[in-house]
Amino acid sequence: MALYFSNQSLYIFPPHNPQALPTVHYKTPVVNNRIIPQYPEELTQIIRNDNLSDIWTVERTLEYLLLSGLVCEATWFADKMGDWKAAFLLSVACEQHKQTAVSLYSKYVGLSKSRNPRLLIKGLLDC
Repeated sequence: MALYFSNQSLYIFPPHNPQALPTVHYKTPVVNNRIIPQYPEELTQIIRNDNLSDIWTVERTLEYLLLSGLVCEATWFADKMGDWKAAFLLSVACEQHKQTAVSLYSKYVGLSKSRNPRLLIKGLLDC
């Protein structure tokens, strides 16, 4: 959903070769060439036909990211959608959580440099 609303290319892996999708807030190349591209026009048509427009929303996408524990991705998504206040609060929460729960972050899954709380505010002040 986050890729759909941020106009990124959509794809899924085939059922016979399942893999975890890469994170949305970092540009990671897809190593597997067995991907099935999905087109936003087709997805939009399915959403309309099945009356899912009240569920398929930006707010619901942010809720799903947060419920899944993907705070860094939620920060990226809020910033991509232009909600700088939510992006700032989420980036501060992500930084605080990394400091208090160090053992959970054995590998780096943090914010990109452009989503740092200081740089978010600095970017707003420079405009």
